[in-house]
Parts: sequence; structure tokens; C-alpha cells
Amino acid sequence: MKKHGCSGIMKKSLAFLMALCFMLGVCATALAEPTASPDAAQTPAETPQETPADLPTQAPPESETEDPNRIIVIFDDGRIAAGVTVDGIPVGGLTRDEALAMLSPSEVPDVAVDADDPPAEEEEEEEEDPDASGELFDESQIELDQEEIVASLQLGHMYLNIDGYRQPEPLADFGVTLDMEGIVDEAMLIGRSGSISERRQAIDAAKAEGVASKLSFVYDEETVKAQTIKVADAIPRESVSYELKFDPSLAERFIIADGRSGFTPDNEGMQAAVLEALASGDVTNIVVPGQANGEPAEMLPEGTRENTVLIAKYTTKVDGSANRRHNVKQGASMINGQVIQPGEVFSVNDTLGPRDGSSGLWRKAGAIAMGISVSEYGGGICQVSSTLFNAVARADLEIVEWVHHSWPSSYVPIGCDATISTPGPDFRFKNNTDWPIYLVGVYDESTRRLTIEVWGRPLPDGITIDIKGERTATVGIPSSPRYVTDPRQVGPGRVGYRSKTTKLWYDAEGNLIKSEVIHTNYYRPQPNRVLKGTDPTPDPGDGGGGTDPVPDPGDGGGTIPPSPENPAPDPGDGGDPIPAPPVE
Repeated sequence: MKKHGCSGIMKKSLAFLMALCFMLGVCATALAEPTASPDAAQTPAETPQETPADLPTQAPPESETEDPNRIIVIFDDGRIAAGVTVDGIPVGGLTRDEALAMLSPSEVPDVAVDADDPPAEEEEEEEEDPDASGELFDESQIELDQEEIVASLQLGHMYLNIDGYRQPEPLADFGVTLDMEGIVDEAMLIGRSGSISERRQAIDAAKAEGVASKLSFVYDEETVKAQTIKVADAIPRESVSYELKFDPSLAERFIIADGRSGFTPDNEGMQAAVLEALASGDVTNIVVPGQANGEPAEMLPEGTRENTVLIAKYTTKVDGSANRRHNVKQGASMINGQVIQPGEVFSVNDTLGPRDGSSGLWRKAGAIAMGISVSEYGGGICQVSSTLFNAVARADLEIVEWVHHSWPSSYVPIGCDATISTPGPDFRFKNNTDWPIYLVGVYDESTRRLTIEVWGRPLPDGITIDIKGERTATVGIPSSPRYVTDPRQVGPGRVGYRSKTTKLWYDAEGNLIKSEVIHTNYYRPQPNRVLKGTDPTPDPGDGGGGTDPVPDPGDGGGTIPPSPENPAPDPGDGGDPIPAPPVE
């Protein structure tokens, strides 16, 4: 095995030194007191004993060495000296364990690390009183972005340059590991070896000029050569067009690969290039020797990656019967994977088809028909269209058709639901962008949560959008009852509501930059329903007298009717279930 890093002796020395770091002490200045004897006044003070070389200390400034009575001991805090970097990543100010975690390919922690340039105010304080802190290392710190750290270190992969095509290959496949402990141990030794003066010089030099180290690799050359041949054999000899595949089952949702020309590698030259890169510690751009073949490949359209991102998503809690949850899951699966091209209008009804018993897809569950609760095929499907609305609105797509229920829903804020029925009403929106829009619909039975994601072009300048629904008024139950002939339709009335729906734009820093009321909604109150030919006087417990017979939906849902003062009739099938208490 070929290994780069600190020697065993160096590691043992470091362990010994670090054990002494737990010693505690004080920093003090001792001045000789004059005595009555003139001889005593002229007797030189005893020269202080030098701190043992084993204990990391900082030497006093030159101006103070002239005073033999002044003793300054600055204790080791167990951290790497300021200014030390590994592959360009600052590790100064970190403990050994923190540095190892920082450089680990499996997990990059969110820790603060030393800055190359400390804040001005800290420098000024040090200039005013260089002895006041008694610290061995600079404490000024910055916080690095985790993705930048991973990208800079290129941990876990080597990158092959095959005729301009950058191909990542896992280091583990080549039997290559990183000598993390060796490089961190070397970093820990800076300022901890030699005399006090030498240690001070090393610390000052690291802070002023920096000390750069590179990660080294541990590997077996024969194993690397064998894996290199396997990779070489897999390189396409003929041109390959780009790949753009939308797969909602993947965590990243897409497979995107650039097109590439055919290429015949020089196997021996490729083996040598890989080994040379590993020896140098830089595996970010290993140029593979060989011969390009075939016609130029069809390349990925410019801007594809930048315009295939998650724009918005929305999640709702799914309650109700097993049949209702089945319908929500079925609807989500039919939304999942849909692609809407630029200028195309997407219709929920067209996508889901009729909700009846003929297809075998839908089950009977609670729905709303003519203002009362019924059992219909596809009951609960409006939660899918309402969740979709909230995601689409936050993606700033154009809403073409949007109709509310006859009373607020419990799973979305008031003014933020979208009812559908066969053949209508419908929820429709248009892709008003220049790039395809991709929909992901996922129902998680374990959490009973429905999530819909919208992918495509990002909103400009880091903008995000939110939708807010608010109740603005409550309308009492009508005094005149509604007479019905079916005893199953007898029931208490409902209060009505007015609400408004507001669209809010936020900049990249989270500041509100724009606000617009996009709907004012009206939920018509429902009278008490009594059987024809009976006493119309409502029972005190049936919701009469202008009180709400169900839990107040608070911010529970609903959207605008065609006319706020003359709401459209409620859908007959596929509607919303009986509202439950508001879902948190």
C-alpha cells in the first residue's frame, strides 16, 4: 500500500504534546520589591525558568524580554493554528475532531472555521494590548457553505476529462481512501514543535502568510490500474446524445447527462494519468489520452440544468376514511410525472378523467352536493386539486380556471382551495414560461401527507412567493328554512364567510417586496333543511339562530366563485368531504 501522511513517530509526538495541553496555569507579571538593604536592591532578580519544551507556549514580544521579572505563559487551547488550510479549506481554529469532521467525505458539518482576514475590530484590539488575551490562536472565524467545501475538496470522486466530457468516478471503486488523520495531525503540529521562539515564529508565519496542505491518498497501484481498465472499457466508442429524463421516483427527480463524442482511450496512458493524479493529490481534472471518434454528439440544450429546478411545493394533511385516502393517493399518482410544455394548459379533470364506478379507480367517500354531505365516487379528490393550486400559485404560473367549494376546507387556508367535479368545474393553469413544467405528486401513507412539487425555470433574482388566505366577514344562517323531501337531507344550516386571498412576493433576503389581492371570496350561508310538511322551527341544537354548527374553520380554505354575490352551485360529485376540525 502506498501512503502519504505523517509518520508514526510524528503521531506519537503529537499525542504526547496534546496530553500536556490539559495543564492549566496563569499569566502573571512579577516585579521585584525593593528592600531596606542597598545590596539587595542591586541584586539581579532570578532569571525565570524556561517553560518546558513539551508545553506549547508563545514567546513574549522582544520589548518584554528585557524585563527578566515579567513571565508570560500562553496556554494551548487544542486548536489548529490560524491560517492553516487543507486543499484551500481553512481549518485554523478547529480542534482535531472538528477538522476531521470538516474534511470527511461522508458528512460536512456546519461549523465555523478561521478566516484568513480577521475582522478589523479584532485586529485593533490586539494592537492596543497584545498581551491581554493570552490566546495561542486567533479566534476570528467565518462560516463556510457546505456545498462549497465539498466542491473544493472533491471528496469521494475523481474527475476524468474525456475529450472535454467531465466524468465523475467514485474513489472507493478504485480502492482509494483519504489520509485524513495524517494531514490533520500535521496541521496540529504547526506551532507545537521546537523552542518557544520557533513555535511563535511558526504561528505568526501561518497567520500572516498561511500554511497550505493537500490531502493525500492511500491506495494500491494494481487495484487502481484494474479499475481504470474497467472504466476505460465502458467509455462509448461512438457518439452519445444528451439525456434528459424526468423520473419522479428518484430523489433528484431527473437524470441529466451531456452529450459526448465517441472516444477510444489509451489504456496504459489512462492508468498512468490516474496514478499521477493520485500521487499529486489533485484528482479534479484527469485528462484521459486517446482518440476521439464519430460525429459530434447532440449536446444538452443551453440552460437546461438552470431551468430544471424545484420552483415550489405544497403539503397538506390527509384525514378521513380509508376510501377518501385511497382517492387522494390515486389522484396524486395521476398528477405525478405530468409534463406541461410552454404555452400548454393543464386540466385536472382531463388528467384524472371521470370519477365514477366504471373505471375501478375510485371509491365512494364523503363529498359535497348542493350544499350537503353525500357519498360519491372520488370523494376527497378536491384535496389534490387544492394542493396543486397552492404549489402552482407559488410557482407564479398563470391560473386559467379556479373555483371554490361551498364552505371552507380544513386542509388549506381559507380562500386557498380549488374544487373540481365531472364535467366541471375544473382547476386549470397555463405554463406561461419558456421551459417545460414538471409535476411531482406524492402521497405518504405513513404520515398521511400529500405533497405536490412544481419543477421548471426558477423565479428571477431569488424571489419566492407565498399565498395567504384571510377571513374578512361571517354571514349568519338565513332565517327561512329549506324544505326537502328526502329525510336524509335534513340537517342544520351553516354560517357563511367572506375572505380574501393575497399573493406575496419576497426577495432573496426574505423581505416583502410586493403584495396583491388576487381573489375576494364568498361562502354562501346555508339555511336549516327541514322535511317538507313538518314544523320549520329549528331545534336549538341544530345550528339555527345564526350560530355555526361545526367547528369554526378559522383559516380553513375556499376560493372565489364566478360572482361573489351569486355563487355557482356546488359540484355534485368528486367534491370535498365534510370539513373536519382545522388541520394544523
